[in-house]
Amino acid sequence: MTLPSRLDTGTADALAEGLRALEAGPVTLDGSQVEFLGGLCLEALLLARHERTADGAILTIDGATDAFCDGLKTFGLSETEFTSGDD
Repeated sequence: MTLPSRLDTGTADALAEGLRALEAGPVTLDGSQVEFLGGLCLEALLLARHERTADGAILTIDGATDAFCDGLKTFGLSETEFTSGDD
């Protein structure tokens, strides 16, 4: 699944639905297009990551842009938040 360029309020519901629709098991998302990361989409990503971890799988983001990483930092998270399976 490729993440949209703007992860904002307008895309939060679609992102959450798309994440719920993914098959069980490990998931790698393509973050190479992200230009903005907002709080609601980050919440959806963190929830999906937590649910995967609870099921013994991981959710990672491949090719995360500087904008995505900067967004994580804005919310007090590490750039590596989605590159490992650790909580």
